[in-house]
Formats: sequence, structure tokens, C-alpha cells
Amino acid sequence: MIRAYEKLNCEADLIVVDGHGVTHPREFGVASHVGLVLDRPTIGVAKNLLYGSVVRGSDGVEYIIVNNKVGGLVYERLGKKLYISIGHKISIESLKNLIPRLFKSHYLPEPTYIADAISRKFRRS
Repeated sequence: MIRAYEKLNCEADLIVVDGHGVTHPREFGVASHVGLVLDRPTIGVAKNLLYGSVVRGSDGVEYIIVNNKVGGLVYERLGKKLYISIGHKISIESLKNLIPRLFKSHYLPEPTYIADAISRKFRRS
């Protein structure tokens, strides 16, 4: 992932990683690792809850709690749930504000959707 990012020759404002960040059993998943190494803001987006518990806050948001700390949130999109966690250099408030802007007409965030489409095309060729 890190080599692929470096080949882009640009500085991303946010890196969306297919995996977990602080909502990992070690509280440091692949999204946290990538962010730390690249010194860039990262979030992890996963289709399944790996670790922690889900608690609905008074604001109606479902938060992922890991060791009594908020590590991410659950985002329902087109009837499916995604588990989005803090990776590196991002707060839960920033995460809440960013999430809606990452989606277009797909179940997955736009960067993930594009990466999946490219990898499917590559596998076919």
C-alpha cells in the first residue's frame, strides 16, 4: 500500500484504507500503520466489525468503542453497514464530517469503489 501511494507522486488530504485503524485488537490496524508511515491522515473502512462494541450515542450515531474509547463509527449506506475507524491524524468529529462527502452513488466510499474497479479490470486482463 505504501509503495502504491508513493507511485502516485501526490500528497493526499486523506487516505482511505480497506481495513481497520484503531478498531483493531492491537488498536493499531493497517489504516493506522499506513498513516503513521506516510505521515498522512487515514481512515479505515471495513465491511465487518473486527473488534470493539457498537454503542448508539445520544446523537443517534452508532460508535465503535474500543477499550472505553471511541475508535470509529458505523455508517449505513444503501441498506448495508460499514465500520469506519480512525486511522491516523484524524478525530472522530472530523471523521463524522468527512464520511458523507466520500460517497457518491455506491455502497463503498468513492476511493474504494474506484480501486476495486481498477483491480477487477486488471484481474480480467
